[in-house]
Amino acid sequence: MIQTRFYPRGNALTENVSFTDRDDVQWLVYVEGFPLVHQSWGRARLPERRLRFDSAFDSRATALLPAGAPFLRGDQLQSLLDSAGAVVR
Repeated sequence: MIQTRFYPRGNALTENVSFTDRDDVQWLVYVEGFPLVHQSWGRARLPERRLRFDSAFDSRATALLPAGAPFLRGDQLQSLLDSAGAVVR
C-alpha cells in the first residue's frame, strides 16, 4: 500500500485507506461523519455517514456505504469513486 502525503479533509470516523484509481490518481478513502440536516430535539443521534475520497486536488463522497468500507478491494473502491459526487463546502 502506498502512503499518501496528505491528510483527510473531513471528519474521519475510520482509519484511512490509500487507493490509486485507474488514472493513477492517489486517493485517501475513509468513512466520514457530518452533522445531521434534521435535528430531533431531546434525542441523541449519531452523525450522518458517507464514504469520502480525498486526493491532492479533489474531494468526492458517496452515501453508498457497503459493509467493510473503506477496507474494500480496488475494483469496489473504483466503482464507488465513479459514482461519488463532489464535496461541497
